[in-house]
Amino acid sequence: GIRIEDAAGAPGASSDALPERHFLVLCHGVSEEVARGDFNPNNLLEGRIDVMCRCITTGLFVSNAIRRNTRIWLMLSPLGITVEVDGATISGLNPDEKTASLLLQRCLQVRDFTKFEDFQ
Repeated sequence: GIRIEDAAGAPGASSDALPERHFLVLCHGVSEEVARGDFNPNNLLEGRIDVMCRCITTGLFVSNAIRRNTRIWLMLSPLGITVEVDGATISGLNPDEKTASLLLQRCLQVRDFTKFEDFQ
């Protein structure tokens, strides 16, 4: 699933075996609107959401399958927000940027870490 942490609660280690791949993406100059999920999924160039979504899909997909041993970390700077995308638990993600943007938007808008195990 996707999980968000703010500066006060840095992502913690899980008791599960760590995945083999971690990708850390530092996203500079992220606006507060983007961090709130206030962006148009039909215009991903605004706020450079397209780059964040491309990092998610490129890091997680191989052929048409999700790499289950991979985690993507998007650090939204300077806001101190970290978005974790875990290949082992995410579902409903397709290889296109728009689907990734919709999932990212919903997660940023709600910011409820427990409800995003499945995105269906």
